[in-house]
Amino acid sequence: MTTATQPRPEPPRTLSSENGYGGSRGSLAQRIRQLVQAEPLLSTKAVCARLHLKYTRYGQYVRNQKSLWKRNKCNKRNTLQHDSHRNKYVWSVPEWRKYREQLVEDKWHLSARNKLWFFNHEYGSILWHNTDRIELFLSGKPIIAHAKTVFARGLTDYIDIREIERVFDGGQIESRHHTFTISEKIPRFQIDYFAGSHGLTILNDNSHKKAIEVVETRPFWLEALEEISVDFKENMAKHMQLLDAMTTLQHQMNERARDGLLRRIKRVLWGDS
Repeated sequence: MTTATQPRPEPPRTLSSENGYGGSRGSLAQRIRQLVQAEPLLSTKAVCARLHLKYTRYGQYVRNQKSLWKRNKCNKRNTLQHDSHRNKYVWSVPEWRKYREQLVEDKWHLSARNKLWFFNHEYGSILWHNTDRIELFLSGKPIIAHAKTVFARGLTDYIDIREIERVFDGGQIESRHHTFTISEKIPRFQIDYFAGSHGLTILNDNSHKKAIEVVETRPFWLEALEEISVDFKENMAKHMQLLDAMTTLQHQMNERARDGLLRRIKRVLWGDS
């Protein structure tokens, strides 16, 4: 006995301008989304009527395409273009004070207002304070190779490259500046409520008129936490050394006890002295 097989549902066909189907005017999904984009308030039944589709057959398909279009629209609206600028690296190098005194106004320039030296490069700039603090402001994304290039180009006329590399590796990034582009200009503002606890300041200083800027710095407690971590590692290393010494001592005591026991057994059995 044979059973009749159910016919498979036909996939949604493409539309044409002549008879409602065909492949010349794009897929059905594209036509639905184009119509919804042009008239977002159209109901599912109205979309089917405009595209000459049978509502009972294509209603759910049209409803799904409308939902996908709205989801994509929301995702595009909520995705902000992210960029980075003015990322700052810092060093404190009191042993380089003698080199600072050798700077001349050639590649470096002396600020008349605050008496600090500055050096400009296409990747960024360096500020050398009279407090032995060196600040490097990196343009664009925080690419470590670009920071190293600026540092070396500014100092190789005065300092050996090996010394420059040693000091550079000991520096740290103090702040990162992120920008998130939006579609409209916004007034200046600054939210520093989370600056102390999380190291985050949200602002617009008109350097990027159509962007929200987020400044990421080291929170005040991070240095203390790092010191605790270092102390913990040192104490743990001392503790492990003490355990190793105690283990070695225990082995020695066990060997001596075993040797003493063997000597006593020999005296009892064989009368050895």
